[in-house]
Amino acid sequence: MTENVNKNPINVLSFKHPETGQDYYTPECDVIFRNLISKTENTVMPQKFAEGILEKEVGEVIVNVNRNFEVDSINDKEMEADVKMISKKNGEIYIFEMQTSAPDGITKKFSAYASSAYKSIIKKGMLYKDMPSLTLVVIMTKNIPKFKNVKNYHSVWNGREEVFKDEVFEEDITIHVIELPKYIEHKKKTNEINIWLEFIINPMGKEVEEAMRTKEELRLAVDMLNLLNSDDQVREMAFKEILDDIDRNSEINDNRKRALAEGRAEGIAKGRAEGRAEGKSEGKVEIIKRMIENGISIEQISEMLKMKTSEIEEMLK
Repeated sequence: MTENVNKNPINVLSFKHPETGQDYYTPECDVIFRNLISKTENTVMPQKFAEGILEKEVGEVIVNVNRNFEVDSINDKEMEADVKMISKKNGEIYIFEMQTSAPDGITKKFSAYASSAYKSIIKKGMLYKDMPSLTLVVIMTKNIPKFKNVKNYHSVWNGREEVFKDEVFEEDITIHVIELPKYIEHKKKTNEINIWLEFIINPMGKEVEEAMRTKEELRLAVDMLNLLNSDDQVREMAFKEILDDIDRNSEINDNRKRALAEGRAEGIAKGRAEGRAEGKSEGKVEIIKRMIENGISIEQISEMLKMKTSEIEEMLK
């Protein structure tokens, strides 16, 4: 949450609207991101968004056709794209994902995602030369620790030969990673902006406001974002997604496992019971902290967890 929406926050999924006082969800929340691109009736906006992010010509697109990737069995992990675009110009496929966490090994997920997506478009009898290229674009609200030595906020990855670095094994599968915190630092140092990244981070910022005067597609995006934020069902989905994301990325499971393991090591029932209680308590504090970091008020947390605000404040001490 931010008091001044003209400042550039990092990893802000929602903030208080300066006029209504309500929570206003930004495109960094993937529920909003998905709906923003997929529900627009004007395909110029998705096209301009893709071209602005990738800084290349994409051409007219079809949006969100067959977002589900085929799997071999019901035991395989289901994969669904946040946003999928197919270029009418050459059939190239562009998949955009909003990622709000950066745990260890997250790049393995990107590789699996790109591989599954590409596998789903290969049809029996298709000639190798006719296989379309696939571009996966992952927009990170946090920096990836593994990429700490990569100074560019927008990095492009594909297979290259170990010695002959200019030789690419296959150009038809490319992964773009955009780290928003790095973008903000880049902007501070160079004063160079990408208006679509500005829109994602701070849709009410002065940069977006000024660009709306000349970019019709950006004005449409802002109007669509305002419309989504006025839809109670979408707002409920966005709020739930933020809570689910906080729960997934908290250390509650690790705390419980650690506490239970200590209890078992002692070999007594009391140790197990205390371990479970400690893990649960520490986990709840972690969740509450992350909720507050993501702009959720103590009053909202109180209502959701059925706790008094005084109890939450005491836990945070």
